[in-house]
Amino acid sequence: MKASILTTVLLALVCFLIVAEKARAQIDGTPEGPSIDGYTSIDYDPDTNTVTAYSETDIPHYGVRSVYDAYVYMSVTNDSGAILASDIGRDYTHIGFTSVTVQVAGDPTTTYTANATHKARTRLYDEYYQDFYPYRYIIDYWDDYFFGFFEGQYINEPWFYHFFRPGTDPVTRRSPYINLGNTYDSASVTTPLRTPHHLQVVNDNYDPNGNGCGGLSRKITYRVVDVSGNPVGNISIIEDFGGTVYDSCNGKNINTTSTCRHYVSADGTFIDNLSTGCPSLTGTCGAEATDHWQWCRRRDGAHITLATIDYRVHYNYITANGLERFDVGTELFP
Repeated sequence: MKASILTTVLLALVCFLIVAEKARAQIDGTPEGPSIDGYTSIDYDPDTNTVTAYSETDIPHYGVRSVYDAYVYMSVTNDSGAILASDIGRDYTHIGFTSVTVQVAGDPTTTYTANATHKARTRLYDEYYQDFYPYRYIIDYWDDYFFGFFEGQYINEPWFYHFFRPGTDPVTRRSPYINLGNTYDSASVTTPLRTPHHLQVVNDNYDPNGNGCGGLSRKITYRVVDVSGNPVGNISIIEDFGGTVYDSCNGKNINTTSTCRHYVSADGTFIDNLSTGCPSLTGTCGAEATDHWQWCRRRDGAHITLATIDYRVHYNYITANGLERFDVGTELFP
């Protein structure tokens, strides 16, 4: 019982035609006929600090898409090869087209690559039971256009490829997924260098019982930005009080971390939580310190001060640079 049929595509790379920075690989001397296309792109938006990757698998010929479904898998990696995001698209409605889009926040001076694998999935098959040892239930998928010809050729082309069918001799296979090849793009997505310069206030909120024993807590969200006010992305920072700070509410010393950490999120923000310890001795107990938020520069390990903030953190009031609340957008400098 034949329940599904597929078409085949042949990719031969004879030349690259460069058009608008996109390369097209085409075959020469192959009979014209039904084809399957793969396309991948990636771009960086400096205004939102967002890397957007897109990939599609397209089966334009009606006869082919009537028996094959389109499939695409795409992942986005950084220049260390780590996968940051991925997605899978499959044509469940038999229109011969599927696509995926993924987005990640950009880090400075990082090259991002979108890698996509394009497949055709056969829909026609024969199923039968093998009535002799080892008595297996078998499904044979029909690859009538022999797109399976391209498997194992390690096709890996930038931007775009176009597969022409190599013939129409029907063949069967055990897997419905035919791996046609891979496209990739990394030409335009090396994010610019954004040197951390200062802090910008994103939010400033209070909790009247935030310290757990009736005292105030204040949560300030800062963004690390460059000299033009653009977010710099995920960097390592460290907090430096310049020495030990004493909290008179609980009689203990407050010590900052001695190591750099990735407190800053991909959008360039981090949160500073301010409150006294418990139990409180008086309504005015607390701690005071001059705080230095510093960027840990990777290339030489130097600590570069981004902002200096005078904190007065007491049980019943909290000020930063003499203010009980920052306006959103306030800029703080060394």
